[in-house]
Amino acid sequence: MTDKVLLKAEHVKKYYYDSDGLFKKKEKKIVDDVSLEVHEGETVGLVGESGCGKSTLGKTLIHMIPSTDGKIYFNGEELTDEAYDRYYTDMQMIFQDPLSALNPRMTVFDIIAEPLRVCHICEEKDIES
Repeated sequence: MTDKVLLKAEHVKKYYYDSDGLFKKKEKKIVDDVSLEVHEGETVGLVGESGCGKSTLGKTLIHMIPSTDGKIYFNGEELTDEAYDRYYTDMQMIFQDPLSALNPRMTVFDIIAEPLRVCHICEEKDIES
């Protein structure tokens, strides 16, 4: 592990709002004031009970869904829409449900090769070798 901070979250919040009648909105705090740092070379696992907001936090950190509040930095740069366009191939999340993450009709090779093709990380000739 190095001292370089790869991912930093400051007071990240993700709230959803349900309509509770004509004028009332009910606030659901899914992720509430989370701050963390992940250093280069570090592996992080997020553990918690079902429904506590693990997946929502992960999706928010890699900009799959927008945060309600807070700031997220990747490589020292605030993760805005423009920055995400530059960094999306450098981020990956492994979801907790392997049955929905892995396609049983694909070989292991194809599952691993798919993001390399989609994100244009390697040329096809290098993938097939």
